[in-house]
Amino acid sequence: MRLEVSRKIFAVIEDGDGWAVESGGAILERRGDKDEAKAAAHRRARSEQDAGRPCMVRVNGEHGFTARADRDSVRGAPAVRPGSRFLPKT
Repeated sequence: MRLEVSRKIFAVIEDGDGWAVESGGAILERRGDKDEAKAAAHRRARSEQDAGRPCMVRVNGEHGFTARADRDSVRGAPAVRPGSRFLPKT
């Protein structure tokens, strides 16, 4: 038998030019900065947790794998290219 725990999920998502905290399909707060939205989501989660209700915060793009075509601009460093010392020589 598997125990399923119902928990409230606060998601930090991109919202136009800024970021938002979303839960249950509703936008709860909008912020201009991702870190501000993360802090707002964690404040809400702490409040839920302190009240004894399980919850979770998910941040768009920080869990799992995401890929972009222009990886150089994402990491600020060149991508590994064929012939690089990091790849086995063929």
